[in-house]
Amino acid sequence: MRRMILVAVIAAGAVFVSGCAVGTGSTAGSAQSAAARPGPDQSSAGQPGAGQPGPTGGPAGQTAMSPPASGPPTLPGLPPFVPGTPVPFQLPDVCRDIVTKDVATNYTGKQVQQVNIDHAQPGATTRYCDYQLVDGARLYAALSYTSAEAFKAAVGKGAPIAAVGNEAYWLSGHLFVRRGALQIDLFYIGGVSDMANFDVEKTLALSVLEWVPES
Repeated sequence: MRRMILVAVIAAGAVFVSGCAVGTGSTAGSAQSAAARPGPDQSSAGQPGAGQPGPTGGPAGQTAMSPPASGPPTLPGLPPFVPGTPVPFQLPDVCRDIVTKDVATNYTGKQVQQVNIDHAQPGATTRYCDYQLVDGARLYAALSYTSAEAFKAAVGKGAPIAAVGNEAYWLSGHLFVRRGALQIDLFYIGGVSDMANFDVEKTLALSVLEWVPES
């Protein structure tokens, strides 16, 4: 009788130990699964949030952008030009070579929505690029031929701007710059004030002048 009771006790103990082993294995598997799932910190990695850079608005630092390593084509020397005489040099494609989409976005802090190009033929006396930007903003850039006398007569009533090209004037929201026989016309609207618009125009003008040889 005692022998039968002892066998029963041993069998019951074996079942209990086996059950504990199975339970332990299940718990370990759950822990591993939980460790494999990303927690709050992991799931938010790479998403916009505190400590991560976000988009910036407004003029891009108000700093003149250096031309890319390849750069647009360098304009030839600008000889004296009298309106009505043969074209002294080929004007570049403003949208493609001077004020590209990236340049427009970099200087204004706004994405380009639409581009109006001039479709000019070789030998055109004016080349322009007109960008429609988000939030109703606009950036217009044009190159044309001029002379000191013609430039002064056309825009000399504007506010003179020092240290930009041979001479420059701000008139009706446009910044007009002359270097030799080349006139640069820049117009931006979309800043928080007229002076903010002017700052964009002037900073861009200084960058464009890096591509124009001294006359």
